[in-house]
Amino acid sequence: MALHGVRRGEVCGATWSGLDDAGSVLTIRQQIVRSGGVLGVWAPKTRSGRRKVDLDGVTLGSLAAHRLRQEDEREAIGDEWDNGILPDDHGNPVQLRDLIFTHPSGRYLFPEYLTKRMQQIARRVGLLGTVRVPAAAGVTTVLVGTRYRPAEGTWTLYRDREPVGAVTVLGATVQGSRSLLHLAEPLPVALAVGDEIGDRLLSRKRLHDLRHGSASILLGEGVDITIVSKRLGHSSTSVTGNLYAHLLRSTGRKAAETVSAAIPRANRSGDRLGTTTYRYSPVGSPPSVSAGHSGVGDDPIPNSASGGGGNRTRVLRHRHRTSPGGACYLFLSPVGHTGKPT
Repeated sequence: MALHGVRRGEVCGATWSGLDDAGSVLTIRQQIVRSGGVLGVWAPKTRSGRRKVDLDGVTLGSLAAHRLRQEDEREAIGDEWDNGILPDDHGNPVQLRDLIFTHPSGRYLFPEYLTKRMQQIARRVGLLGTVRVPAAAGVTTVLVGTRYRPAEGTWTLYRDREPVGAVTVLGATVQGSRSLLHLAEPLPVALAVGDEIGDRLLSRKRLHDLRHGSASILLGEGVDITIVSKRLGHSSTSVTGNLYAHLLRSTGRKAAETVSAAIPRANRSGDRLGTTTYRYSPVGSPPSVSAGHSGVGDDPIPNSASGGGGNRTRVLRHRHRTSPGGACYLFLSPVGHTGKPT
């Protein structure tokens, strides 16, 4: 979900038969979701939700390792391995098969289970412990529940995953399943039950926010909105645009700066970013070229406008600018032309 923006229900309904290792593609064909309070296996949310999602090498490697673990679980269960049965969107029972993500028994995952697991992981990333007894500002000890790492060090105090202060812990005394933290200085703020002590804790967000994060990264990196919309399974690019309009504005500014940097300009005095003069010789002769200056050529060519009765000089100047990538942009205009290049 975090890397590829797949919906929670689509993760639960993903199948090994939909995974093309060689093509690095996962085909989304179904999802396990609740509708009207009833859990079932439905078609994707929209017609465009039935889609192919390109995967990166790291994800493919993780899936391969997961498959080996699942095969071990299946071998241990034997004939009892069963993905389970769920109703489809017409109420007909469907025997689930070939699910990528299951419980060790082989049974399908509830969408809510994924959310719970994410919250458990987020709780343990950077967490020292959760306050179990209220602590007043100025005290030098704090009682926390299960301690997930050594207590010594400087830690941030969190309320609703928002920083409210910091403390330095000298050590801890184990009290059953709890730990009494000994502080180097008085507690700067009062702490309530449920407040947390840790370092760089993950915020408590919805699992669906991982999907939004994937889309935000893609758009922020300049990936075309059409590709992003297809990866997310949106019904149209307008849906994607409405959801991520704030990101598209910054992407638009980036595009404007890119175009501005790529196209050469001439100032009002006529100085250019580099010129090459092309002198056109009479018909049948190759044109002569001189680079690095902007002098007016004097090679005569027949003046067809006067019926060939005279000669006139015609010079085209080649304005060029070489981009860092080596591309060269060409703008040709007749000498004496006063209009700006378009």
